[in-house]
Formats: sequence, C-alpha cells, structure tokens
Amino acid sequence: MKKLIILFISLFTIHFTASAQTSIKVILKANFKIDSVSMIDISQKEFHNFPFKDTVNFKFTKQNVDCYNVRYSVKNKIYWKQLWLNAGNITIKAHLTDTAHLAIDTVINSPVYYSVIDYLKKSQTFKDTLERNNFMLGEIEKNIENSRSIAIANDYVNFNQNSKPNLLKLKLLLSKQKTDFSWFLFYTIGIDRMNKILAIKNVHLTDFKFTDRKNKTTFIDLKNYDYYLLDFWFVGCVPCMQQHKIIKLNQQKIKDKKIAVIGVCIDKKAGPWNKYLQEHNYTWANYRESGANTLSGYLAINAFPSYMILNGEGDIVNTFGSLEDVFTALKIN
Repeated sequence: MKKLIILFISLFTIHFTASAQTSIKVILKANFKIDSVSMIDISQKEFHNFPFKDTVNFKFTKQNVDCYNVRYSVKNKIYWKQLWLNAGNITIKAHLTDTAHLAIDTVINSPVYYSVIDYLKKSQTFKDTLERNNFMLGEIEKNIENSRSIAIANDYVNFNQNSKPNLLKLKLLLSKQKTDFSWFLFYTIGIDRMNKILAIKNVHLTDFKFTDRKNKTTFIDLKNYDYYLLDFWFVGCVPCMQQHKIIKLNQQKIKDKKIAVIGVCIDKKAGPWNKYLQEHNYTWANYRESGANTLSGYLAINAFPSYMILNGEGDIVNTFGSLEDVFTALKIN
C-alpha cells in the first residue's frame, strides 16, 4: 500500500511538472475597484481568468519564451498590456495609474521582457536600411530557438516586403531553426506571408469570387487602367477608415496617375459594409470577399490595412502597409 501511495505521489508530481511549466505571479496595485484579472497567450492556446486580488498566480504549460496579454476588467470594460516573458517562475509587479494605463514596475526572472523593450528602442534609431536589416537579422539569430525570433521576423518581413533578396536572407537564416514554431500566431502573419511574397508574382483576380455593392457575386476584371491599387480592409479597422478619408481627398490625383482603387473588404456581413461606404460617400470600386478561396488568404494578408499595386496584367508591382508609403511610391503629394 505504501508503494502505491509513493507511486501515486510520483505520478502526480510528474503530471504537474509537465502541465505547469510556467508560473506567472502578477502583483497589481490600484486605488479603484477592479472586477477581474486574466491572462492569455497571444496565440490564444491558454486562458485564465480570476476575480481580482492584489496577487494572482497564472499557470501555463509554456516551456519557451512567449507573448502574453494581461487583461483586467473594470465596469465591463477590458484593458490590457502585452508582455514577452520567459518560461519558468516569473513575478510581475505593476500598478494602475488610471483605468486605461497599466504601468509595469518590475519583472523578475524574465530577461526577455527587458530585451524586447531594448529592441523596440533600438529599432527606431536606424535611418539606414542596411543597418536596420542587419540589426533585425542579428536579433533573430540570437533568439533563433525561441518564439521571439518569429515576431522579429514578422517585423523584418513588413519592412522588406518589396525586396525579395532581403526576404531570401531571412528564409536562409530561419532554415537553421530546429524548433517548430508553426503554432505561433506571428508565424502565420509573418512567415507564411514571406513565403507567399517569394512565390507569387502575378495575381489572377478572375480566380476569386467577390460580392459587389448590390450583393451580387462577381469577378474583378482588370481593364481600362495602367495600374490598380488594391486596398485590403474591414469595417471597424481604425487605420483603414482613417486612410479611406485620405483616399477620398486624393481620388482625382490617383486617377490622374491612371490608377484605379479597388477596395477588398474581408467582412462577411454586407450590411455594415454597405452602410459605411454609403455614409461616407466612398465611390471607388469596393467588393467583399466571397467563398472559402479568398484573395487575402491566397496572399497570406493578415495585417490591415494592406495595399498592393498591380499592373494591367496582374503582376505585383509593390506591396505596402500604409497609404503614406503608397503615395511616396506613386509621387502623390
């Protein structure tokens, strides 16, 4: 009987060790009432929510560096802070300056938290493209066997989406990676996107179904213009909607360049989409994606807004993440 008890204890210890690799203690001070506090990894694999206490312990099965969102609820509103943390036993000391601002005082036993802050500061100092790329590639190599490398790779892809030679440098570096990070959120956003950019040179829009403003299924045919500016967006995307105002103000300048704007909305519901376009009197061509085979999925576009310039044959000329970059490339003032 004694041996069975010892065996049970041993098995329980082994199971607990395997299922709780990371313990994150959050000590949060505030001078107002907080209803609850929660933590979720950015890939949304594990989620924990507790009634608020000054000190809360979150248990995760993570055995590697990961990114987490600390969220707290005040009167049915959710506020959050994103943190990169090591695996292990972590302590976070923080306070709330007001309902919308979570200030981190210190993070114990997680060097990656501070290295990310340092990375973000340094990445803003480079004016030379080569220096910035070399910095990012160096950071990826330093983190090659943890998920932080994939997040930095995503930054690199966004910065170099119009340079296939630079993307090939990243692809070569990541080929040395022994750990599989395909489960990680930024992998789909960054690495899949990189592979699509390297593989796809021409877009056949007639291969994809769309829904027009009259809710009829249609196809987009490139004709009459030298170039086409595809605007990938969705209703509720604040930067998308802000940049639509700029498109409207510059519609004639864009047309003078013999460029047609085509909005490609990823929303499933027609109502809010049509209402939004009508209320703002946006008259350029706009379509919603239709069916399982979508253009944004084919191109692995996961960041919005995204812009793509095609020529009349459907060749991809450039891709951009902001309208400012589009206007710079097109020399529109």
